[in-house]
Amino acid sequence: MVDTDQLLKKLQENNLTHWKKAPEGYWNGTGLNKLESCAYYAVLSSLSKEELSEILPVVKNWPLSSNIVERIKKTLNPEPYNPIKRNENVDTILKRFLDKKSKRVVESRKELKKRFEYLDFKDQKKIINAFLESPNSNDVEWGGYQAGLHWDECFIGPLTKAFERKLHLDVIITIIRHFPIEFVKQHEEVLASRDKEDLCIRLGNEQGFSLDKYDLYIFEYLYILATLKREVPENEEEIEKRVFIFLYKQVVREDSGHSFGWGFSFTDFPELRKMIWALGQLKMPNIVLKILDCQAYILENQTEGTNAESIWLARKWIEEVWDYEGKEDLLNHLVMVDGWNVVDYRDFDDLPPDVIEFIESDTDFS
Repeated sequence: MVDTDQLLKKLQENNLTHWKKAPEGYWNGTGLNKLESCAYYAVLSSLSKEELSEILPVVKNWPLSSNIVERIKKTLNPEPYNPIKRNENVDTILKRFLDKKSKRVVESRKELKKRFEYLDFKDQKKIINAFLESPNSNDVEWGGYQAGLHWDECFIGPLTKAFERKLHLDVIITIIRHFPIEFVKQHEEVLASRDKEDLCIRLGNEQGFSLDKYDLYIFEYLYILATLKREVPENEEEIEKRVFIFLYKQVVREDSGHSFGWGFSFTDFPELRKMIWALGQLKMPNIVLKILDCQAYILENQTEGTNAESIWLARKWIEEVWDYEGKEDLLNHLVMVDGWNVVDYRDFDDLPPDVIEFIESDTDFS
């Protein structure tokens, strides 16, 4: 016969002793060591559910009691046993996924994605083709992305059908990178509407193709040239000007509170990192060093360490420190965003036509 009162008294004495000897601020209510936890649970397991119900209000008031209380609660209200399900055949899951009346499409989608990386390529191909044929846009995007990673010519048919239905970006990227060059040329205009950068890289060395036909951002332009291992036709001074116009527009837009959404930052801006890599490949290290000078200026002068402060300091560096002949005239023609209204940075009355066009189109990059 278990003497519940005696057990409670012994446990409480041990608990209070442990609590008093613990360093100040160390215990957080679950700080029993492994032996003590094991012993407490062993004592509790000797009690009936009725006895546990009776002692629960008492134990709740003990120091270091939270894991004891949880154990009592689980004993009083055990979770139902859920045996591990055995894996079904992939073809069975695919059949349910493709049958929109099965009422198990969502469950099947999750299971197929979870297993995908661990399957034989034969089964991977089945899953990719099934996703490409799905009416769900997210499925098609996922299938297009996986087809690009695990390319095989068997994907050409399903990707072509997906391309004809809708211009999914991941499908477009895979088509540009892997389809026969004749197909890419035939659909160049449509493909360029979604992914100019990859298209220019694929067609860049084809006879008669010119990058001038596309209005590329400066980071795209430099990245394409570097990837194609082509020389830059412009001189370094012109490239430097375009690079810092690009940067200035970003910091002005951010500084005025009209964010892109991802938040421009010199330390966390993918387009800037891509451009820096390209400048190195194109043998223009001096421009990279000037970008580092700007970053060093930010670090030396910041007091708060916030992104907003770094944006303001980057803007100040370009306006006051950047050494470029004709800089004042250049900056006079750049714009800033004031709230939701675009206004000229210096003198709105003297805007040239190209700046007016810039304002009306709300272009973000040079």
